[in-house]
Amino acid sequence: MEHAITQNDLLSGRVVLEKTLSADRKGRYQSNINVLALQPGQYVATLLVDGVPATTRKVLINR
Repeated sequence: MEHAITQNDLLSGRVVLEKTLSADRKGRYQSNINVLALQPGQYVATLLVDGVPATTRKVLINR
């Protein structure tokens, strides 16, 4: 299985972060995303499983 997280700027749709996750077998996994390099704003984070979106969440960065 191939897993990844992408984060897009909510207004432009531009991909601002992409992270490949390693998951060798079924189970629960956790991953941290470092957003310090991103500007404050609204983003959308999508978890992809085998290239198919599994879940999407809005992310608000406010400093």
